[in-house]
Amino acid sequence: MRCPSLQRVIINRDGPKNRQYAGLRSTDETSRLPPADLSRIYKDSPISIWVEDFSSIKERLETLKRNGTRDIRAYFKKHPEEVIALAQKVRVLDVNKATLETYEAATHRELLRGLGLVFNKESYDVFKEEIVALAEGKTVFSSEAVTKSLRGNLRHILLKLVVPHAYAGTLSRVFIFIIDITELKESHKDLRESEAKYKTVVELAPNALLMIDADTGIVLEANRRAERLFGLPTEQIVGMHLEQLLPREESERHRKIIQDHVEDGCRTSSEIVVCGKSGNRASVSVRSCLVGIQGRRCVLMIFQEMDEGQEEAREPGALRSAAWNHPARHKELERLSRREQDVIRLVSAGMTNRQIAKKLFISVKTVETHRARIMDKLGFHKTADIVRFAIYSGLFEEMPEKG
Repeated sequence: MRCPSLQRVIINRDGPKNRQYAGLRSTDETSRLPPADLSRIYKDSPISIWVEDFSSIKERLETLKRNGTRDIRAYFKKHPEEVIALAQKVRVLDVNKATLETYEAATHRELLRGLGLVFNKESYDVFKEEIVALAEGKTVFSSEAVTKSLRGNLRHILLKLVVPHAYAGTLSRVFIFIIDITELKESHKDLRESEAKYKTVVELAPNALLMIDADTGIVLEANRRAERLFGLPTEQIVGMHLEQLLPREESERHRKIIQDHVEDGCRTSSEIVVCGKSGNRASVSVRSCLVGIQGRRCVLMIFQEMDEGQEEAREPGALRSAAWNHPARHKELERLSRREQDVIRLVSAGMTNRQIAKKLFISVKTVETHRARIMDKLGFHKTADIVRFAIYSGLFEEMPEKG
């Protein structure tokens, strides 16, 4: 994230080798290694390294100090143009190969010509903090920032500025180390999006949902519908054992049913009886999905209350659920291709486009195309519509396992 468009220049790129890596010559900290080894480490380092000369900045800071400037941050706030002026005084002496790769530059010359493309307001803000740290006598500064490559791709970076002890008085050699953390940031973003979509699925579900630890039987999550079914607040349901929500005299039969659900993954459906806070009992049909969350086996249980009409109409061994036999399952599903149905299942599972692409071995662009076609065919306008459709059509029953 070094200052582009600020007329920084690399000097002596074509000069003698003993000048090319002048900033890496032996100092108090590096005297144990010969210059050749230092140059090799610098050149082949997987971390972006910039060697820069801040001596002109040092002189300007001294001038400001002699003129009575004591609070350099307050001075910059009053004179923001000074930050740009100081940035123009920095000279880039050299950069290594990893720097070219990070910023997608073919050559050093291309990198310097395109620096204006990667430098933004946040870059100036970080540079200002660098100068404030140097003005306070610090020789180490770290910050996180966002910049762009020459191809316009975002780069989330960790920046560290280090002034070798031998150059602390002049700032004629300053090392800038940059670590590209873009993939890490994107994975965190995907995780947050997945969690948000998962919560949407749970709260929009027309039925009571419980997420249960498959090994202990402890309820990990419950939605508002479960709160109504069991007559308990979700905060109280979470942490209870599943058997506490079922009639005690039928616990053995229910334990066997739940075990079958775990073994069968997401294909088992059964009729059971649950009891609420007041002791009232309700007949429900239950279906489950076995999912993996952060290495833990969990059972997502979906409870559908059965009214009297459903109980009279049901056939032995068959599940008569309004949600699972919604007309959409027969009319709308036939309008969707098999791949589009797969995408709906994965969207309802809370996966991002990137995760879906990886799961189905297709490109992110193809996933976006499938989602656009789904929206068009079904007249949807937002992801919540897809989630709701997955629940009512039965596709949510086949929610894939998440690792």
